[in-house]
Amino acid sequence: MNKQITTAFLFIGMILSALMLNAQPAYQDYVITANGDSIRCKVKKPLIGNLKYQSENMSKPEEITEENIKEYSRSNRTKIYRAVYQGSSKMPNFMTVIERGKISIYELVQTNSYYGGASGTWTNTSQTDWYIGKNTDTVVSFKTSGFFWGKSRRARKDMLGEMFKDNPEVYNKYIAEDKFSFKQIRNLVHLYNTGEDLSQD
Repeated sequence: MNKQITTAFLFIGMILSALMLNAQPAYQDYVITANGDSIRCKVKKPLIGNLKYQSENMSKPEEITEENIKEYSRSNRTKIYRAVYQGSSKMPNFMTVIERGKISIYELVQTNSYYGGASGTWTNTSQTDWYIGKNTDTVVSFKTSGFFWGKSRRARKDMLGEMFKDNPEVYNKYIAEDKFSFKQIRNLVHLYNTGEDLSQD
């Protein structure tokens, strides 16, 4: 009797799982085209070449490039990537969106591999660079985990302070705390954009 009940529960569980899978939308990723159209799709990485996307209505996938796509997201990565312009560059570049709003922060992570040393092994190093923009898709580099070439730390701190000046609460907090860490910058930009502190998970 117990075996029959267990078998019945397993059968019901399998049916419920199948129904739940079918209920989930097949196209959970999205792209926003250069024309501003938002398309639900599947985003996949082929063995060679750029990412590609395909919606339910497309007969074949199309490449994701900075020229034809403004933004995309892959549901399994939980990250948003946006094409932005670095300084005076006329060609956009995809960056990870860290904070989005009136002030936006974008991230590029560069990984380099070196071979050598006494042991003759490969060594990987990575550098995180943050870019910032206010009411624009043209961004400037202002924070890095490596050596910063360009404006001094003081000049970059002043630049961020200028962005905060139209929000006295955030500006005064920034001046009082006098910090310039990745965590502090993100917290303040989030507070500026939403009026709420960034939740710490």
